[in-house]
Amino acid sequence: MSGRGESGGFIINGREDSVLDLDDLPTRREQNGTEEDLEGWADAEPQTPRESLAERSSLQRNVTIAEEVLNPYTQGFFGTSISVKLNEVFHMAVFGIIGVLVRIGLGLLFGPQHGNVTSDDSALFVYLPVNAVGSFFMGVAVGTDDAIQPYLPYVHLGFTTGLCGSLTTYASWNQQLLEMFARGNDGTNQWLRALFALILGLEVPLFSYTLGLHTEKSIRHFVIRYVRAPRDPDLADRYEQYRAARRSLSMLEEAAATAAALRGGHDRWGLRKPDKPPGGDDDIVFHRRRCIATVASGALAVAMVALAAIGVALDPDQTRKGYWLACVMAPFGVMIRWQLGLYLNRRHRWLPLGTFAANVLGSVGDAAVYGARLRRNSYWTEVVYQGVVNGIDGSMSTISTFVAELQREWRLRYAYAYATISVTTTLMLGFLIYGVQKWTL
Repeated sequence: MSGRGESGGFIINGREDSVLDLDDLPTRREQNGTEEDLEGWADAEPQTPRESLAERSSLQRNVTIAEEVLNPYTQGFFGTSISVKLNEVFHMAVFGIIGVLVRIGLGLLFGPQHGNVTSDDSALFVYLPVNAVGSFFMGVAVGTDDAIQPYLPYVHLGFTTGLCGSLTTYASWNQQLLEMFARGNDGTNQWLRALFALILGLEVPLFSYTLGLHTEKSIRHFVIRYVRAPRDPDLADRYEQYRAARRSLSMLEEAAATAAALRGGHDRWGLRKPDKPPGGDDDIVFHRRRCIATVASGALAVAMVALAAIGVALDPDQTRKGYWLACVMAPFGVMIRWQLGLYLNRRHRWLPLGTFAANVLGSVGDAAVYGARLRRNSYWTEVVYQGVVNGIDGSMSTISTFVAELQREWRLRYAYAYATISVTTTLMLGFLIYGVQKWTL
């Protein structure tokens, strides 16, 4: 009747909601398989197959392509799946480039160049703060997906898959572990630092993601109580019923009481639900905005890539050339990860093969680049190396989605198995590709 969803929420009545849904969570009695339930609780429908983060973010889950010729904005190019895909691609490209720039900037801010908080040979590896920040915002985004995604689906997709996915990087973390393990016998205790970096690299993003979920929940309750409820007497009454009942209830019973108190025409943020969901064939405003979004995001994506290409050609600084090239390559890494998630994440019951494949490919790419760097290095090869590592590999691999998938797996043995398989596979392949070259120099 119920289960855990992609974002760590429950699937009830055929849909998934993040964290604790105010409308659909079961009571403890339902969890125990009995017939009893709270007053007014409807029978749950059969559970639908679990969706991946990429599938839930896809605009095709929210917008139905027009079949009736009623809305001029659902005809021609702007009413086709090509328009939908282009809009998704443009938004992910823009947000992906922004994610790469923020990742590089935070890496420099906390790195030895400025803040000297992180370093290449410390357990506080260079991209630890970046992975923490990106995972936090992923938690906030997953918690607000039911409030934002129906109205701003492209922005939500770009923010989660593009920005958070590119801001965090699995491959760079894995590569720094490889380098520290490879230097383990140089008398600086690199083995111990690498082991601690491995632990921190998992624990800090997991905590940051959970903190993001809790932050969203706290903000949501503040908005409902102090912003929405004073303007809506019906919502205020329901919220007071929930507050009066929650103190004596368990977590699941509290969630059921919340659902009963806020049941009706409100979403989890206290907004009244529209009579018709956005995106229908007769929703001219929605489709007009979609057309504008296609043109605006496309122009912005092209302008950002063109500006980065000009930077590669004209910037005299070698390091900055590598950063500009990373911006040019970043959208390709985002697209690869997005498509892998869409087509592979549902192939296995508990192992998201799409995210796993993206992280493995990104880690293997980094290991190959750093291995080649040991034997051949010149001005332009260094620029290309930086572009590949920070651009394609950094955007293709992700920590934020990885920890979100660990959190949503309610069977702990499968979550630990997924984490163990991912880390072991990338490290073993990295040792074969990079470690052998390092040790045979």
